[in-house]
Amino acid sequence: MNVSRCRRLIVVLSLTYLQQDWCQNSFREGLVRLLELSHKPIFILFENQHKELSLEVTQLLHSQRGKLKVLMWKSASVVCG
Repeated sequence: MNVSRCRRLIVVLSLTYLQQDWCQNSFREGLVRLLELSHKPIFILFENQHKELSLEVTQLLHSQRGKLKVLMWKSASVVCG
């Protein structure tokens, strides 16, 4: 898949992923590369996990706020069919 050709890219971030030791560097490097390839990607964070993110991840997302969109997924948004 060629990410640079996507009109929008949606990334779902989970706390489990972000808490892995190896993830911190991978996330930072991946975010920089993603911002080079994709115009204003959308990051989805689960509302109940947002407060538990590391300070580094929170600051990194905040520092790039003009280049990406962060959405909070609320548990009430889930509809069971």
